Amino acid sequence: MAKASEVSDQLIATARLLEQAGNLMMSEFGITMGAYETMKLIDQRMDTTTSLAGCTKSTLANITHRTKLLEEKGMIRRTVGEDKRMWRFSLTPEGKTVLQAVERFHGEAVHTLFSQFSEAQMDSALRLLISTREHLEMMLQDETELKVFARSLKHRTGG
Repeated sequence: MAKASEVSDQLIATARLLEQAGNLMMSEFGITMGAYETMKLIDQRMDTTTSLAGCTKSTLANITHRTKLLEEKGMIRRTVGEDKRMWRFSLTPEGKTVLQAVERFHGEAVHTLFSQFSEAQMDSALRLLISTREHLEMMLQDETELKVFARSLKHRTGG
């Protein structure tokens, strides 16, 4: 159990550091890692607030805020959807140019970061992360059941 807790702590710390380093590097382009992720998804036709929130596991409010900032920076354009109840987003020419530059930059940064690991280490890490993500996605499919489990666990551990 202690090893699992240590793995969890290290995953959380690593995710925070990746986001911090990514945000620092992306600031060279005037965006954040979240904005980069949003721009990539819009480019892949995930172009509504709902689809962006689903793909990023973010709230609608977070996506609304992020898309508003990207629109203010001239990176994306917002248009009314077919049914007049939702927005659709698309990259502007400037947004496409920035996204292409950031993708090259990001690819090189990721290559540099992970070049210290062997192929076997990368395969092992990838299997662990995919398995963990899939398990979490399964658990989160029923939030009510997860909350019941958390309450029972809290009660069992005296929390």
